[in-house]
Amino acid sequence: MMHPVLKAFVCGSISGTCSTLLFQPLDLLKTRLQTLQPSVNGSSRVGMVTLIFRVVRTESLLGLWKGVSPSFARCIPGVGIYFSTLYTMKQKFLVDRSPTALESVFLGATSRAVAGICMLPVTVVKTRYESGRFGYGSVYGALKNIYQTEGARGMFSGLTATLLRDAPFSGIYLMFYTQTKKLAPQDQLDPALMPLLNFGCGIFAGILASLATQPADVIKTHMQLSPQKYHRTTQAIAFIYKVVPSSSCPVTEHPEKSLAPLSLLPVFTEALAPGAPTRVGAAGGNEASASYLLPSGWYLVSIRSFLQGTPAQ
Repeated sequence: MMHPVLKAFVCGSISGTCSTLLFQPLDLLKTRLQTLQPSVNGSSRVGMVTLIFRVVRTESLLGLWKGVSPSFARCIPGVGIYFSTLYTMKQKFLVDRSPTALESVFLGATSRAVAGICMLPVTVVKTRYESGRFGYGSVYGALKNIYQTEGARGMFSGLTATLLRDAPFSGIYLMFYTQTKKLAPQDQLDPALMPLLNFGCGIFAGILASLATQPADVIKTHMQLSPQKYHRTTQAIAFIYKVVPSSSCPVTEHPEKSLAPLSLLPVFTEALAPGAPTRVGAAGGNEASASYLLPSGWYLVSIRSFLQGTPAQ
């Protein structure tokens, strides 16, 4: 019989593979939207639909799946590490009981931090593949090139921003998911509707977690694409904050004097309005951040099983 930790790893890897294949186009669009530069006159607006047609027109339909190989290399072991770490910690600290809200934050954040650190070099390659700015031939070739030209610093570029995104995301997600499930009248529901309830709770938790961590995701993307430009997280934050304008504030002759703080506002608005055009800034790529929300439902069966004390079947 398979060891429970190994079973958790396998189940997590399978779920990560399926969600990666389905939602890679959204992840690519998110990366592209986050790295688009504003025009000089501030009149250009690029939304997700516009970008989809641009990618298909210039790179073919399969261009939407650019970066799927590093995504597989990252998600298959990464999600497996996440679930196996989550299961191990639950068995060690939570025996025969469900986690509290704070315990859920701790479990999710710690598990994701472990997986994020282990897979960060592949995450850097994935981000660069999706940006369309690098001509890497393979994941191995990309890792070799980054190490030879940028050293270990390049392979772990954006580490702080990645942890500021991944750990809070998983912690917030797991907390809201478990607490939402407790509020649902599960005893009164038809068992056939339970998967739908799990999926709905996951979408809700994913939305809240994405809203909270979207700025860190943008910072991570900028740092991983331009490690020579951003040696510290604060440099990337300063660039986005001072240079990139908000969607409601045009670029002036002195962009550093524009109302850049407002660029944080779309983090809490555009993610809830999928049809709205996306502006580059701390909120860039919110439309395509559905790549975080929709796969959330994909992991629900596994998460629910782990919280109950057994890996997903």
